[in-house]
Amino acid sequence: MKQKHSKNTAQAQRGGKPGPTPPAAATAAAIDSVRAPWFELGAVLLLVAAGASGMLVADHFKLVELPGCGAGSGCEQATNSFYGKVPGVGVPVSFVGLAYFGSMLVGWLASRGRVSWSLRGLIWLGGFISLLYVGLILFAGLFCKWCLAAHVANFVFLFVVERVFRPLRLTTGHVGLTAAVFAALMIGTVGYDATRRAAREERGRELNEATKQQIEQQARQSTSSAASKSASMPPSTGAAVSTTQAAAADPSTPATKPVPTAAQPALADGRVFTGRYRLGRPETAMRVVMFTDYQCPDCRMFEREVMQLVKKYPDELSLSIKHYPFCTQCNPGVPNLHGNACWAARAAEAAGMLGGADAFFKMHMWLFEEKGKFANDEALGRGVAAAGLAWEGFTDKMKSPETLANVKADIEEANSLGIERTPMIFVNGVELKAWNVAGGLTKMVDELAAAKLPARGPENDQPPAAMERLLRLFTETAP
Repeated sequence: MKQKHSKNTAQAQRGGKPGPTPPAAATAAAIDSVRAPWFELGAVLLLVAAGASGMLVADHFKLVELPGCGAGSGCEQATNSFYGKVPGVGVPVSFVGLAYFGSMLVGWLASRGRVSWSLRGLIWLGGFISLLYVGLILFAGLFCKWCLAAHVANFVFLFVVERVFRPLRLTTGHVGLTAAVFAALMIGTVGYDATRRAAREERGRELNEATKQQIEQQARQSTSSAASKSASMPPSTGAAVSTTQAAAADPSTPATKPVPTAAQPALADGRVFTGRYRLGRPETAMRVVMFTDYQCPDCRMFEREVMQLVKKYPDELSLSIKHYPFCTQCNPGVPNLHGNACWAARAAEAAGMLGGADAFFKMHMWLFEEKGKFANDEALGRGVAAAGLAWEGFTDKMKSPETLANVKADIEEANSLGIERTPMIFVNGVELKAWNVAGGLTKMVDELAAAKLPARGPENDQPPAAMERLLRLFTETAP
């Protein structure tokens, strides 16, 4: 018998007919074939958990807008709560979740399901932490579906490991790889967050400086304008009242249109820096002009912020809109990022032509709610109805040369000002450079409102041309 076994082994080594498979090897192969689908399920569950955590990290960096994670949502409350950060460190828990689930996925794939005692310990540690956070979510009422998705997937993964797989031996090989990946992910996310925070602080300083300069500039203009009026005003007899004074005394009396003076310059070609339709009074202390794209996520964020400011300061702030679609149908000098942006801008213009400023801003808000998209006439019809307009004749007006000419005029003006992105926001003719500071526009407007600036018309605002803007940026950033 021993000689026969040796003969079969020799034949197998020479490439002949292999000998019989040892019973132990056959059993191991059978077990592996049974475990294979469960191993793949474990990988999918870890991928789901890592993906959910990754989406929360992306939301933290404002790279995406997660459904159900807007203002006032459970996600926002959970993120901003005490439990949303690692105590004593301040690192968002979502960073740790992404690092843990991502590294566990790598360790799981490397182990091929041959779970060591040390890897099993990490799995149980993750399950315990998930249990704690699910308890916090339930008892504190911080419902976050992305958090729950990560933790539930982790629970199911733990069940799969305990139901199907058994630890084989005490080893640290896969744990070492898992720890290395965990460290790399943590260093990457925390480092990136620190870089962004430093950039936000720098933009915050720019915002403070711009606000300070604007207050000083407005004060100088106000003093200069008052001196100019005093010098040119005839001696008062006390018997006559000017039209402007009467308008100030009686809000129902229409004020005459201000005439540009040396202290109140118009643009080089005689135009004033404002949009065709204005939300707010003709003369206000704060005049916001925004170049926008209805399919731009950042523009949508700022539209919500500025509308809150219009409600907060109805007498002190006005808003006008200009178009800069990132769509080559009407703007050939840009990347073709937003396929319907030109038609969205023309729809807003058509609403303004047919129904004035009220219809324009109703269509403006509807377009942002729909992210600048309307697939067919039925969808567009809902926007037309929201603007309080009749459908008949609307599409003819939208497709007319006038709407295209207005959009192109805004594009040309934006290019003359050196636009690089949307939104491009101006307050009293001064560009908001720190546009992507969270709440930056609100901070600037609040400080300007506290300074009690005088109400003025848009003829006082004169942003620099593209070349002058470039030179200013160069001198500001030069060492």
